[in-house]
This record gives sequence, C-alpha cells and structure tokens, in this order.
Amino acid sequence: MRNFDKGSAAREDVYAFNRQVFEEDRAIVEQQHPEDLPIDHAAEAPILADRSSGAYRRALAEIGLGQAYVR
Repeated sequence: MRNFDKGSAAREDVYAFNRQVFEEDRAIVEQQHPEDLPIDHAAEAPILADRSSGAYRRALAEIGLGQAYVR
C-alpha cells in the first residue's frame, strides 16, 4: 500500500482487492499443517523460488516443529 494520497478512492479499491484475494486463499491456507513439512532440505530439490519457504521451514525447525514434532 502506498503511503501517499491516502484520501484517494483508489485506496478502498486496493483494500477490496486484497480482501478478495485473502478470502480466495483462506480455505487452502487453513488446511495447511506446517508441522508436517519436511524440515530436512535433503528431502526435496529446492529452487530459487523456494527461498521464502526455506526460511519459513528454518524458522519452524528453530522452534521445534517438523517431523520430530509430530512423532
């Protein structure tokens, strides 16, 4: 979101669009179980686009989640 022209009607359009996207994704996101993700990087072949999911999995491992958590 931009930090200028805050009185613009376009701002509400952006919020409405974001809400629509979030609601479309809600069912999928709420079905996810991050504790089931393989934390071991050797379990898959990462690509550059996976950088954010790799960081997410490292964070999960740091707090003790992952395959060891569900056993």
